[in-house]
Amino acid sequence: MAQTAQNQPMEFMSTHPAHATRIQQLQEHMPKALALFKQAQAAGKIPKCR
Repeated sequence: MAQTAQNQPMEFMSTHPAHATRIQQLQEHMPKALALFKQAQAAGKIPKCR
């Protein structure tokens, strides 16, 4: 199986995105996630993370 320099399978052959793709997608989704978080806080919802 072909692998990248970081010893990971090619992205199209993997069940998970490449690290760079994952980071890019997280950065793209962050503004919407933060807006939803702020909306929930304004509605008085508090996460119960432990």
